[in-house]
Amino acid sequence: MIENTVQNFDMRSQHFLSCSGNVNENSLDDIINEIDESISSESVDRKFGKKIFRISVELLQNIFQHTDYNLLDDSNKNYYFNIIKTGDQSFEIKSKNLVSKSEAERLSKKLEIANKLDVNQLNEAYRLKLNFGKFEGSGGAGLGILDILRKSSQKINFQFEEYDQACLFLVLRVKVN
Repeated sequence: MIENTVQNFDMRSQHFLSCSGNVNENSLDDIINEIDESISSESVDRKFGKKIFRISVELLQNIFQHTDYNLLDDSNKNYYFNIIKTGDQSFEIKSKNLVSKSEAERLSKKLEIANKLDVNQLNEAYRLKLNFGKFEGSGGAGLGILDILRKSSQKINFQFEEYDQACLFLVLRVKVN
């Protein structure tokens, strides 16, 4: 099994945190703790730091919950995650995890629908998903994706990168200002 790699960087540099490896509950907890400690130790506005932390946690949970583990063998790194400083008070958070090609089309549609929602529709979709587990008329985006959109006030940039014949990497990028 591949060890998880976590690197911290000075927040004044472009990279803030970068990690990759095979995700499991222990590695997920370690990474979340590392993000929290890194944000706490730097001079980031408290409210802004919470926003970065919460979006990071949602993206990491997405990796953990939605990676297709049937596609993996011991040589696969099944996720990549990094936080990049793009300006004084702006960051880009990027996650990357393996999904089956058949799942990619469904995810693409869900992300496209969620990205088209205005603020009121987004809040309504979130409330419906939270209370009833579905958002009528949309095909339903996951609660985590809706939460990321609400917290970032930005569209989620997504793409799929070829991995092999059976799977793709789902790449999500979220800008946080």
